[in-house]
Parts: sequence; C-alpha cells; structure tokens
Amino acid sequence: MAALVAADDDIDGSPSRDTIGRLIGDATVPAKQADAIALLTVLTRMAAGEIASTAQRAARLWTEARLVEPIGRLIVDLNPYALEVHHAIARDGVTGLPAYVERDHDARLRAIVTEAAGGASRLAMLVGTSSTGKTRACWEAVQQLPTGWRLWHPIDPERPQAALADLTRVGPHTVVWLNEAQHYLLNEQHGEAIAAGLRELLADPSRGPVLVLGTIWPGPDYFGKLTTQPPPGDPDPFGQARVLLANREIHLPPAFTRSVIDALKTSTDPRLVEAAIHAQDGLVTQYLAGAPELIKIYRTATPGPRALLEAAMDARRLGHPLGMPLAFLEAAAEAYLTDTEWDLLPDNWLTHSLTLLSEPVKGARGPLHPQKRARRSPADVHACRTELSPGRLPGATRARHPSSRTSSRTFLASRCSALRS
Repeated sequence: MAALVAADDDIDGSPSRDTIGRLIGDATVPAKQADAIALLTVLTRMAAGEIASTAQRAARLWTEARLVEPIGRLIVDLNPYALEVHHAIARDGVTGLPAYVERDHDARLRAIVTEAAGGASRLAMLVGTSSTGKTRACWEAVQQLPTGWRLWHPIDPERPQAALADLTRVGPHTVVWLNEAQHYLLNEQHGEAIAAGLRELLADPSRGPVLVLGTIWPGPDYFGKLTTQPPPGDPDPFGQARVLLANREIHLPPAFTRSVIDALKTSTDPRLVEAAIHAQDGLVTQYLAGAPELIKIYRTATPGPRALLEAAMDARRLGHPLGMPLAFLEAAAEAYLTDTEWDLLPDNWLTHSLTLLSEPVKGARGPLHPQKRARRSPADVHACRTELSPGRLPGATRARHPSSRTSSRTFLASRCSALRS
C-alpha cells in the first residue's frame, strides 16, 4: 500500500509504512486528512471501487470526527482582556473598554471579516507599533461574525507549542487568534511548521471557513524579518511565513488625524476627551493604554526610582515646568528616602533609575525622559538639554554629606508636606 501511494503523483498525501500501520490499527482520528484519503484511494482502486465519491466521503467523515469536540470558545463568551486587549485609564468612574473609534484600517479589516462570514477562509495580519490599537481592532472585527463562531487563542503551555499541537483540530467557523504573532512565526523551532499548517488550513475547503487574525510590530526584527526575501543562495528560514503573509498585511498608523482628535473632544466617553486634549502628537491609543502602566511603574518602584518620581511629582504640583534639571532631581530625591534606604542605595542608583524610568511603555514615553527637542525658549531648552544629557550623568561615586542631605530634606519638607497626603 505504501508503494502504491508513493507511485501515484495524483494523490496529495504521502503516508509512510508506519503511518499506514497506524491508520489501519489505531482507533484515533488520523492527524492528517490527506493521509487518510490517500490510503482509502489506493484501497478503493485495488477493490475496483468508485474513487471520487469515496475520497469525498472520507474527507467529510474525517472533518466531522475532528470536530466532535470543536476547538476554542464561542466568541460571545470571551473577555477582550483575556485576548490581550490593553486596559485603559479610568476617568469619572468610567471603566472598561473606551468607546471604539473607527479609522481607515477598520474598513479593510471589516471587508475581510465579511468574506470569512460569507464562507471564504481569510487571514489578516495587523502591523503597527506598540499600542496603536491592533488587538482592539481585531476584537471589534470579530464581533461582526455570526452566532456560533468560535475563537482559538493558543497560549498553553507556550504559544508556539500550543499552536503546532492543535492546529490540525481547527475546523469551520473558527477564528485563529495570533496576537503578538512573532511568538509563533519567528520561533526558531516551530515557526515554519506553524506557517505551513496555517497555509494548509486556509487552503482546505473541508475545514473552512476560518479566519486567522494576527498582530505584529513592523521593522526588521518583526514583520520585516518574516517577509524579506533573502539574497540568492542564502538560507531562507521564513519561506513559509513569507508566502503565508504575502499581501495579507494591514498597516495601522501610529497617530490619529487632527479631524478625528477634534471630534473626540465632544465624545461622551470622558477618557477619550482627556486623551484628545492631552495626548501629544495624536497618540491617543498610546495615551489610553500607557497611563495604567505608568501608574504601575510608580506603585511597584524600588526606593531610588520612587524617590525621583515623587520629587518630580511634587515639583510639578508646586508649579515647576515639565523640564527639570537632573541635578535638581538628584538632590531633591534624597528627601524622599529614609536613612536606611539612602544608605542601601548602590552608587550607580541614579543612572539605573533613569534608565528604568525612561523606557517607553505601551508606545508612550516613560515617566521620566530626557528632553531632546525644543518646546520652550531656546535658552531654557539649552539648559535643560545640558542637564539631562546622558554624557552629564553622575559618575559611579558621589559624596554623601549629612549637612547637604538635611538642607535638601528641610527645604522640601517645608514646601511639600501638605501635598504628600
């Protein structure tokens, strides 16, 4: 039987002797539909039966057997946060997901989802930088699907292993949710097998319609790495992924347009109004998603970073402009540390703290960051740049004079005690 299968170029499957032995002797459903059909085609030909109808019936029975326990959960039963939609700020008692604001990319995504709902298997990969609304756009899109559609989010025990283990179980009316798709497709061990399995899934009419939705960052380390053709003669580690993603990406802009921002200022959602007013450079979604992360950084900060943040917070509440000299923050931070905390600080605490606090979070600036562009008068900007220049960071050692620490503590205590409640 194995020899007959191998000799027939018209048969898609290619089961080995061992696979055929399992197909005949194992009571479980075959892992690959093509292998089962290949074996039945050969056996039917040997028995002089009607091959086409036998193959069709075998395909239908295989699909029914695989879907006795459908994979995933009904979309109506899912929580968007479990699917990694970012939490947003709370304002005036309003929590949960902010009102959704459609943009140009939503229309294209909606068209793809409509085609899937109509019976065609489709894939869309949303490409955008951190917190540009990729996952939220996917969540809103699947709400259009008819009742009965399921969603499969492979994450356990780890994303690539989960995807590869159960990809063959995906059947009709299923959304394959590949948020942070780099964890799946860029995985050195399983990425290409996952991409190949997705290609088979999308091309198999007996398992459709299905909808594959993914999100990924742009750039050479993410989407570009998957889709760039290597030079001739070089290895092609992502050939399957490149074919899978060809012409299936939807790029999201990092910022909202001015007209949309102006419209948000009259929104009934106070969080959108706040973001429209305060988000710089049109980065509305980054503002909404970044604020909870900034609060988390403050609440979980160790003594050094926390002291810098509290000194900056009080200075702002006392009327200091956004740009603060680094020397001022270093001196003021001492007043926010107990004697024990101060004595236990490593000598490089300031450099370490600034590195931690200046890291971007959810596409937004960190709580403290060097000022690189002029926003006030040239003289003020020059002074601020000088103070915050990485080249001017303190060295590994510094003096700890009790007299200077006492004066710093006294100055701030006299002005800030009422604000620290």
